[in-house]
Amino acid sequence: MSVKISVFSALMLLLGVTTRLHAQMMPPPNTNNGPWNNNLMMRTSTDGNTFGAETKFIDSSGVPSLLKDATGRIIAAFQWFPAPRNSPNWDKVAVRISQDNGRTWSQAQPIVVNGLPSGFQRPFDPTLTLTSDGRIRLFFSSGRSMSMMLDSNIATYSAISTDGVNYTFEPSVRFSVSGKAVIDPAVLRLGSKWYFTAPKGAPQEGAYSGVSDDGLIFTRRNDIPSDASHQWTGNLVEYGAGMRFYGAGNQGTWWSYSADGLSWSNPVNITASTPSGARVSVIGGDPAVVKIAENNYLIMYVGPPTTQMMTSVAGIQEKISMGNRNIVISPNPAQDLVTVKFTLTKSERVSLKIFNTLGQEVAQILDETLSAGEHEKSLDIRHWSLVNGAYFLRLQTLTIFQHQTVQVMR
Repeated sequence: MSVKISVFSALMLLLGVTTRLHAQMMPPPNTNNGPWNNNLMMRTSTDGNTFGAETKFIDSSGVPSLLKDATGRIIAAFQWFPAPRNSPNWDKVAVRISQDNGRTWSQAQPIVVNGLPSGFQRPFDPTLTLTSDGRIRLFFSSGRSMSMMLDSNIATYSAISTDGVNYTFEPSVRFSVSGKAVIDPAVLRLGSKWYFTAPKGAPQEGAYSGVSDDGLIFTRRNDIPSDASHQWTGNLVEYGAGMRFYGAGNQGTWWSYSADGLSWSNPVNITASTPSGARVSVIGGDPAVVKIAENNYLIMYVGPPTTQMMTSVAGIQEKISMGNRNIVISPNPAQDLVTVKFTLTKSERVSLKIFNTLGQEVAQILDETLSAGEHEKSLDIRHWSLVNGAYFLRLQTLTIFQHQTVQVMR
């Protein structure tokens, strides 16, 4: 059984339209925004619909994919950005392996792809699948160009492995579209067929769709339609007699079911239970789900942005400390006006920002030095180009790093 968990490739929200900013692009000088500032998070579920408490899987990572292999191991592949920036393992596909159904994991280890054609970029946007003979096939994005956003040579390729770490490149392209870059593939082998999806661009453009008898030669089929709230960045997983695609969106993560890869059900938002028993949206990007056993599912997704501080000499990553969670937002959900209250224990420079569910900054609310004590900020969100859905409000100082979710409903 295989699950692909789509490329993290981060996404930008501009005037309510989501477009991709791919993980493989290197950051411009002196910037801290990007997928290297995000954590991968996990939750478990008994039905693949309602999930439990959130825990951190690994920091500085994105684009997760999950697979249960022929021996019962759970393999997680992801784009890795370990400190220091631009180190040998920076922006490489790495894996962690669990022998106990996701309770504990091995250390992150970069994969090796032998035989990658000369001039090709390193693999990115990993998707793990299982062949009928028990081998592991990795699908990934690559190409000869150094410009992911402008070059149409980027396509989906594959490599084969017996251990999940060391792969051999399989010649020829798996899926491509003339004049278009095909990135962030999702692939699933279901019975004797292999199914393929990849986002075409903005959410409302939908997704490419393909099918194969051997996992090597794919035939393009009719594109999958979508809307502005559901981005086909995510992964496929076997479910019942068919498959589910778990995707990201501005209202949280969601799934859609298909028996044949041609017709898909209306999206269903997935939720998580809070300690009080209430249900909330699962907020994150590039979700991946694997069925570990009957009534046991694991989801992995890109969480909200964090901050890395790199020491100039040792290059050791330090996390900004988490202060007491003291942000109060009201009303929530909000339609037009929002009041944000927070407390400082000392005078500090405060940054208050809004991010969408895919980790991209939408608005800067505050950036100034405030005194110790209680503070209140009123926001008129009518001036922002926000579509309905969930957003992160992030409060950051030298000693505090906190985020709260605010729901916009108009």
